[in-house]
Amino acid sequence: MIRSLLFLATIAASLGAANVAEACRHCRPGCAPACAAPCGSPCEPEVTYVEKTIMVPVQSYETRTITCTEMRPEVRQKTITVYRCVPETTSVTRTYTVMVPETLTKTVEYTVRKPVYGTKDVTTTVMVPTYETREGVRNVCRMVPETMTKTVNYTVCKPVYGTKDVTTTVMVPTYETREGVRNVCKTVPETLTKTVNYTVCKPVYGTKEVTKTVMVPTQETREGVRNVCKTVSETATKTVEYTVCKPVHGTKTVTETVMVPSYEEREGTHTVCKMVPETITKTVCKDQGCWQDVVVTDCCGCEKTCRKWVPNVVQVEVPCTVMKPVREEVPYTYKVCVMKPVEKTYEVATCTYEKEVVTKEVPYTVCKQVTEEVPYTYNVCVMTPVEKTYTVKTCEYVNEVMSKDVTYTVCKQVTEQVPYTYQVCVMKPVEKTCTVKTCEYVNEVMSKDVTYTVCKPVTEQVPYTYKVCVMKPVQKTCTVQTCEYVNEVLTKEVPYTVCRPETREKTCNVTTYKQVPEEKVVSYTCMVPVQVTKEVQVPVCKMVPKTITVPKCGC
Repeated sequence: MIRSLLFLATIAASLGAANVAEACRHCRPGCAPACAAPCGSPCEPEVTYVEKTIMVPVQSYETRTITCTEMRPEVRQKTITVYRCVPETTSVTRTYTVMVPETLTKTVEYTVRKPVYGTKDVTTTVMVPTYETREGVRNVCRMVPETMTKTVNYTVCKPVYGTKDVTTTVMVPTYETREGVRNVCKTVPETLTKTVNYTVCKPVYGTKEVTKTVMVPTQETREGVRNVCKTVSETATKTVEYTVCKPVHGTKTVTETVMVPSYEEREGTHTVCKMVPETITKTVCKDQGCWQDVVVTDCCGCEKTCRKWVPNVVQVEVPCTVMKPVREEVPYTYKVCVMKPVEKTYEVATCTYEKEVVTKEVPYTVCKQVTEEVPYTYNVCVMTPVEKTYTVKTCEYVNEVMSKDVTYTVCKQVTEQVPYTYQVCVMKPVEKTCTVKTCEYVNEVMSKDVTYTVCKPVTEQVPYTYKVCVMKPVQKTCTVQTCEYVNEVLTKEVPYTVCRPETREKTCNVTTYKQVPEEKVVSYTCMVPVQVTKEVQVPVCKMVPKTITVPKCGC
């Protein structure tokens, strides 16, 4: 489209130049020398319009026939095999075992413990108290005075003198001298005396009576009771439990699962293609030019005005409708043969054995141990507490507060007024720096030695003697009666019951089910692809001739 419009514009320009040249040829011969001057009326160009045919694209819709594939449901038939359960009853002879009880006698050996009495000599160890004199060392504490010296720190304030620069503002045009008084701080040392209290420990000696309890051994005769073991025979009866197996006949219900065919309707989906119109935007080139008056100079130098088409190709977005294929899921229903389990119940004869506990009384002899209490006498060494009083030296320390005078120096601050002169600026501010004396106080730590007395405890070891009661072992021999038990094996007859198995037969009816195959025709639906011819609206772009008017320039 753009190329065709540019081609038409080029043709129009060439035609305008040809018309100008043709106009110059048709000029009169006498007009050629006078081409410098403007031509008369025969040389004026005439504007003529020429009709041109151009091809313009036009979009339209055509109905076209297309072939597509569609899925159509089709009912078909097939033959399937179905199994039918046919019951069949038969007589079956079964063998079962029964436990028959039988009573037997057996000889059982058992052990009896018989007592055997005797005597034996027993050696025992007895603790006898004896007194021993021993020597020991005890610690005695004495207070010894001792003079010591310690260093005491104290703080003194010392003055430190110096200077510093002070900036003041002075007014420039007029200066005034003024007098003032400033306070100056001076340090004056002063000697003072203060009383310091300190504590001293003084020993105080004395005596006190101390009472102690001493254990003194004494012999006592006491009576006691000892246990003597004797064996006594006793006949008793006990209940013995034993287990017997008894048969129990009955029936039980047996459940079997059989697969039965059944048909179910199920839903499915298949894909169908549909043509859906959709509006889209296309970019089209459009000439939005205009006619303009152009001044042209011919070969004779004559100027003339011609109308010229100035093209202006612009891209414009134009909506158009397009058929777009869209896939869609369409639901459909079909039948399926499903084998479903079905439970069937029937009864079967059973024989089980149950255990039963049976009891019986059995006599037996038991030897029991009987304990008797026998009195006897024995000697005991008893430690008796005895209180003894004696005198002990004591030393106690008493705190005593003492005082003494201590001389120290203190620096006092004394303020004096000192006269001085200074200048003041009245009009213009000017900064002026002057030096000022300063006095600062610095804390200084000083130390001195102070003498004081301290009583220190001193421990001394002092020997002494004391008596101790010591228990010494002494061996004694005595005769004691003994009782020992001897195992003796005896026998006895004991009845017992035994269950013996016995085989028996019985006839019972048993029903069985046979699967008989049968053929059955079943209809089912399936989707069959079919070629379908349908008409569809398709957008088509065609070139249509169009007549337009184009200006033509000529003399």
